[in-house]
Amino acid sequence: MQNQSNKRNHAVASAIVQCILDNDCTLRHNYSGRGMYDRNCIGYMTDSPLKSLVSITSQIMESELSDSEKEHAVRILENASMDNMGYSSIIYFSGLQWSEELAEEYHRYIDED
Repeated sequence: MQNQSNKRNHAVASAIVQCILDNDCTLRHNYSGRGMYDRNCIGYMTDSPLKSLVSITSQIMESELSDSEKEHAVRILENASMDNMGYSSIIYFSGLQWSEELAEEYHRYIDED
């Protein structure tokens, strides 16, 4: 059961990361938002936070994920948080952590700032 859960989590995380990149947003793999107490999560920088989040959600719903994976992804997206970063915003998902598998898949997109 744990292996299936890990596969589902990876599929969902990978789909969300791909949608972030497809929307020309800057991926942040190690963001620590308010109240996270030094825990890191996945997020993205954008000048259009609402537009990008709606677009990502739409892409997830049209993706090849299974129905249960889509439900899981929507729960993550519904719980997104936002911080202002100057003229841009960061949208982050406290329930979505970076993994070794994601690092292998998306290493070229990681901004180490």
